[in-house]
Amino acid sequence: MKKSDIILKFQSNNNKLETVLNSKKFSGGVKNLLLSMQYNINSAYNEYARIKVNVESKNKFTENIIQMIENLEDIELVNASSEEGTEFLKERCSM
Repeated sequence: MKKSDIILKFQSNNNKLETVLNSKKFSGGVKNLLLSMQYNINSAYNEYARIKVNVESKNKFTENIIQMIENLEDIELVNASSEEGTEFLKERCSM
């Protein structure tokens, strides 16, 4: 794959994620974290794939994440060290 094709796929996935996020009623903090996650995947995925070896392509991996985000209605950020976070973790870990 040519370098220009890789850049176009990268831009396409970023644009698709931004479009999905704009259609959601997520908080600004959640949107920023998801965009940051996308950036980190794009930056580090080649190293991950080199070490892990049997992985799907970066494009497919990113598309799967975007599809998961499309299916979510809401994401709530919880500080694990707060009282609310402690209760949240107790509920989730006891399941």
